[in-house]
Amino acid sequence: MVAREARKGRPQATDSAETRRRILAAARDCFGRCGYDGTTNKEIATAAGITQAAIYHYFPSKQDLFGAVFREMQRTTFARFEAVVDAHTGLADKIKAVLDVAADMHVDDRTLATFTAIAPIEIRRHPELRRALGQDALAVYDFFDRLVDSAADDLEPDVDPASVVNLLVAMSTGFSQFGAISRTVEAHGMAIRSFGRLIDGTLLVPAGEGAAAPARKRRKASLHPAMLDDTDTSRRILAAARTCFGASGYDVTTNKDIGAAAGVTAGAIYRYFPSKQDLFVSVYHEVMDSVFTEFEKVVIGPSGMAERLKAVLDLCVEMHAADPSLASFSAVAPIEIQRHPEIRAALGDDAQRPYRFFRRVVWESADHLAPGVDPDSVVNLLVAVVTGFSSFGATVRTPRPHREAISSFERLAVGTLFVPSGEAALSRTGRS
Repeated sequence: MVAREARKGRPQATDSAETRRRILAAARDCFGRCGYDGTTNKEIATAAGITQAAIYHYFPSKQDLFGAVFREMQRTTFARFEAVVDAHTGLADKIKAVLDVAADMHVDDRTLATFTAIAPIEIRRHPELRRALGQDALAVYDFFDRLVDSAADDLEPDVDPASVVNLLVAMSTGFSQFGAISRTVEAHGMAIRSFGRLIDGTLLVPAGEGAAAPARKRRKASLHPAMLDDTDTSRRILAAARTCFGASGYDVTTNKDIGAAAGVTAGAIYRYFPSKQDLFVSVYHEVMDSVFTEFEKVVIGPSGMAERLKAVLDLCVEMHAADPSLASFSAVAPIEIQRHPEIRAALGDDAQRPYRFFRRVVWESADHLAPGVDPDSVVNLLVAVVTGFSSFGATVRTPRPHREAISSFERLAVGTLFVPSGEAALSRTGRS
């Protein structure tokens, strides 16, 4: 019989710090892959190579462990960020330096992006986590608030610095989630580099210089009946499921929860959807059809890349205001698809619908990209942007921060967020 290596129990004082580090690393990975509710201390202990009981020597509960992982992640991340921003004076350069570090950290450890992507969602779902974390739950806002305040004169006078803070929080969330779901680290890096070029003003050609696309009559977007009409039983079930999946996640949501929200029995759901997986897939198809049908309408008129993106983002604001459950479901759907291969297999090519839409938009307006810009890197950027705004919209309490963050991004895309670099330099010289 082959002897099995025994897992470590309660550690000696000499390796206590190392054991704690292993527990935190294992927990970060497990929480990122399975979510807070789907992770058990037994799974974390197995991943860390210790007994389950040994975890309690360091962390009294799973809630305490999640909080410790969150704070450790924040400490590590923001220490790296702070180290690079001090080397730059301009706001644009500070933001790009932070993004470059974020890309490097993702290459070094993909569990950072995965945990960072799910943490805001879990904190929103679990008031006990939010209470336990206190002000630490807002650390990302505090960091970007200090960053923007340190060079606020670089913004155009009519730009509200708070809207730029919201934009940066949304973008950091979007890049984290994109990094968590993208198949390669290269795709994540391409998206971040394209955002850096957008900040520099070197991603798109100046307005009026791109080749004009054939003029097409723009159709006014109208909110899809799937967003507004839930009188039909099956539609009520889909609307309830969208809300429940967005609020609680796939694993925790039960047909009983959905039935209660829809005003039907759990058994009645099976008349329309054979399983929870079928119901999730149906909700996903409905949301994608609703959203991208309207996206297709608003990109018909504008020919420029910035104008088409603005039309899409303005519609996102309208949709979020009309039905916040759309943002909540859209925020969690990519993560759930990543976690559950059976859902990904059931969705087939439709799981890639956001990429297909933005790939067509980008290639149709490729003449509006600056020379040397890889169109696929812009596709990755736009998927990350929309993902970030969906996640941000799902975690803020009112529509206003969501709307302001999108407005700041639109100004960034057309070059009216920052004052010209020469004027910014003169302003900083005057302050020194």
